[in-house]
Amino acid sequence: MLQGQNRLSVRLILAALVPAIGASACGPVDEESGEDVSETVGAVVAGMTNVTNNRVPNSTFQSETATVPIGTGFATAYNTDDSAHGKVSDHYCRQYSEQSITFRLSSALQWRTKRVPTAPGMALFNGDPALVIDNHFAQNYRLYVSSLAVSDTVWNTLGKRADGCIDPTTREKATVDSACVTAVDIPRDGVSASSLPFSTCLPAGTDVLDGGDLDLSAANNLYAAYWNYTRKRIDVYQARLFNFARLPTPFPNKTMVGHPIFVRSSDTPYLIAPDSGGRFWVAALNETTLTWSAPVQVASGFVWQDEIRLRNGASFRQIGYSAQWISGFAGSPVLLFVYQLPRSASGFTQLQGVLCSTVPTLGCQTPPGLRTSAFENALLPAVAVAHKFTGVPLALPYLSYWTDRGSMAGTLALRMDFVDWTIPAFVTKLTGSAQTPCPVVGFGYWGDYDHMIVQEDNTANALLVRTGTDSTGAACTATGDPQHVSILTMAP
Repeated sequence: MLQGQNRLSVRLILAALVPAIGASACGPVDEESGEDVSETVGAVVAGMTNVTNNRVPNSTFQSETATVPIGTGFATAYNTDDSAHGKVSDHYCRQYSEQSITFRLSSALQWRTKRVPTAPGMALFNGDPALVIDNHFAQNYRLYVSSLAVSDTVWNTLGKRADGCIDPTTREKATVDSACVTAVDIPRDGVSASSLPFSTCLPAGTDVLDGGDLDLSAANNLYAAYWNYTRKRIDVYQARLFNFARLPTPFPNKTMVGHPIFVRSSDTPYLIAPDSGGRFWVAALNETTLTWSAPVQVASGFVWQDEIRLRNGASFRQIGYSAQWISGFAGSPVLLFVYQLPRSASGFTQLQGVLCSTVPTLGCQTPPGLRTSAFENALLPAVAVAHKFTGVPLALPYLSYWTDRGSMAGTLALRMDFVDWTIPAFVTKLTGSAQTPCPVVGFGYWGDYDHMIVQEDNTANALLVRTGTDSTGAACTATGDPQHVSILTMAP
């Protein structure tokens, strides 16, 4: 969620302008009914594989993903609606959850989907998924998934309709005063039903929260980070059993404006976030003392919520940055960071890559070669690093993003670039089929971010998997439908 533009409220308000279709109950429901659905899926966008269309219980749209490898497959969490607890054109009710997970443990198995219900004490789950996996359990994989939340305390202060639910305008004004992390246990056989052992939520307060990311360190400590919109700071919590403990602020004396992200593939937590001056900062957590290193500037020239405008007039918003360590090779780790540049005078949005060495200390450079074309729009970046052993260990970084290829038609295609960090340069390896995107008119929502992961890394079967929004299969509407999740894959 980008603060000030609640994605689901926008959908609800816009949908209220068109005729309502169907109805849904708002009374108590069995949260497990219709869950853990096992389905096969087919292609929607040519060259991609659809994962969620018509496969998510009580859902008409899905977008904005967080993804992790699981088994020899992957799991992805995403924003969605919840027709069991509301009706998109009119209202929604207590226990409305904007979050689901789809997973497949291997290509020999079918996709399965799990709806994530609201946690005790929380009235609404607002999504903004973050996802990590814990592989330490013998009988199952444990996923931790984060969602922004509205507490029962806030819910009880809201004006209600006659049926006890709230209208879109009331929903838009509801304070997002908490966030929750839900554990999802998936049996290793990939067939037995998954379970939800617990949810852990931040103490609800008066501050408004946004964004959110998770990190599971090598020491198996779980951390959650959120943008405190009210205080313009980044709040980081260490998860304890059934509670959170807030850590010292990682970026003291700075006005932070944007979502925090943990750097992927870190042994210890490294956190990046932008400030009000358009500068990105990184800090590392000492897990023994629970203190942060002094922040180091990674990049500058960023504009939070800068509009991306295609040449047919369609506009988009995005988080606009991604980070991962390049490690596992014969050398010191290098931090790869990619972020959105401000829209140029020619009207195009580019992506810029940054490389940060760690010897003798963390220092960052912005190579001109790590910049997308000045005559194309590039958006929704996601980076991943694959590993191979060919006599010596190799680390192979990749960047994926949507590009309009300079088209006047307003179409987008997913592109995968090899990040040759020795030259340095982006080298395009694959561009998928074009589609006509369906952002929410006037608000530009088409999913604010997506992830790319490496499935079966360090093996001969390694596969880059990029999740993204799929808008094919139906005609576009002003509310941004259709939006579903599909994947583009490529061998590194």
